[in-house]
Amino acid sequence: MRIVDITRQKFLELAHELCSAIDDMAATGDRLLRETKYSLTDRDRVLIGLVLKIESSFRALMDDVRHGRGEAMHHLKTIVEAYLYLHLVIADSSEVTAHRLLAEVCYQKSKFLTENPGYADHHSAFWAEELEALERSGVRRIGITNLKDLVSFSPELGQWYSVVYRAACEPAHIADLVDFMPDPDDPKIASGVELDTEVRARFAIDHGIWIMLATIRTIHAGNKIGLTIPALEGLEARYLDIRSGRHLRIEDPPGQPAP
Repeated sequence: MRIVDITRQKFLELAHELCSAIDDMAATGDRLLRETKYSLTDRDRVLIGLVLKIESSFRALMDDVRHGRGEAMHHLKTIVEAYLYLHLVIADSSEVTAHRLLAEVCYQKSKFLTENPGYADHHSAFWAEELEALERSGVRRIGITNLKDLVSFSPELGQWYSVVYRAACEPAHIADLVDFMPDPDDPKIASGVELDTEVRARFAIDHGIWIMLATIRTIHAGNKIGLTIPALEGLEARYLDIRSGRHLRIEDPPGQPAP
C-alpha cells in the first residue's frame, strides 16, 4: 500500500463548486440588474470587468493545476493583479480611479496595436482617441504609478503584493533561470524540465481559491442590486478545512489487488 497526498485534488473539487456558485451568482446578478433597472456607472462596469477577469483566469489556473503544471502560477499573477486593482477601485467611491484604470487600458491597447499593426482587425487610432478624451477631462492613467506604491495605503493589499504577487511573478519572469541551467559539477542537458510543479500548482490553487472567495465576499457585501450568495459560508468552511492539514488516501500499488 502507499499513502497519496490528495490535497490538490480536494482544492480542485472545491474550485469546481466555486465556479458553479459563480455561474449562479452571475445569472442572478444579470436578472436583478434588469429587474431593478439599475443604471451601471463606469465604475460599476470596471468592477464587473475586473471580477470577470479574475474568474476567467481562475478557470485557466484550474486547468493547469488539474494537470499538475507549475504554469498555474502565471494565471495566479493575473488574478492577484486584477484583485489589487479591484480593491483600488472599490476604495474610491468616485469615478476617478476607475477612469484612471480605463485610461491605462487605452494606453496599453494603443501602444500594442501601434507596434503590431497587423494584429487582428483592430486599429490603434480608436484607443488613442479614447485615451486622449480621458486625458482632456483631466484623467491620468494609473500605470504611471507602480502597483506596489498604489496598494501601499493598505497593509493587507501590500502583503498580498509582497507575498503572493511577487511569488507568482518569479516563474513568469527570468528569476528562476538558474533552476534550468546545467549543474556546473554534474552538467546534463535534458528537455521537458519541470521544477517544483506540485508545490507551485498547490500554491496557485490555494491562493486562487482564497482570492475568489474574497472577491465573492466583496460582491456579497457591497452590491447595489440586492445580490446575495447563500453558498459563500459553506464554501469558506470547506476551504478552511482543506487548508487545516494534509489530506491523504491509501492506495494499493498497481497490479496488486486489495486483500
